Amino acid sequence: RAIGAKDHEKARRVTNTTIFISSIIAILISVFGLTFNEEIGYLFGMEDSFKAETMSYLNVIFYGTIFHHLSVIYNNIFRAEGHAKVAMIAMMIGTITNLILDPVFIFGFKMGTGGAAVATVIGYSFSFMFLMYKQFKFKSDLSIRPSLFRFDFKLIKEVVVVGLPALVRNSVGALIAITINNMLKLY
Repeated sequence: RAIGAKDHEKARRVTNTTIFISSIIAILISVFGLTFNEEIGYLFGMEDSFKAETMSYLNVIFYGTIFHHLSVIYNNIFRAEGHAKVAMIAMMIGTITNLILDPVFIFGFKMGTGGAAVATVIGYSFSFMFLMYKQFKFKSDLSIRPSLFRFDFKLIKEVVVVGLPALVRNSVGALIAITINNMLKLY
């Protein structure tokens, strides 16, 4: 919205505040997930017979949460700046990397579901690295500036209000997945 209003200073502050807050949230999610990984596994329908595989997957995913968060944020930044093609290429890099590395880690290195998680985190990491490279190449106005990292509650409130519909949509998707997984256990 700030870009559309030609308020580049506000766009920089929003971007940096969002990156800062999202990084903190990603770290908190990682700590929470690693602390309560078993409970989360059971919530999502884990059965005792798959507990070891589920835990190995969840642990790796929770360690890589920051790369997922940052790649999603930067993807949206590039779209907001009018570089949808860059965002699409970044998503393709992550997906293709994951598709290639899944069989390598799962079967080649015999890592099972933990290998699938490693491939996923590497895919997120490659997407994030590509977006960082493009950000510095474009010399984006919305680049990271540590001097702009701060708790600006007015901006945080605005970001939350704008992002709330996406949060609700994704939360509903997660609730559906939880429900379906737990229903499948019955059959």
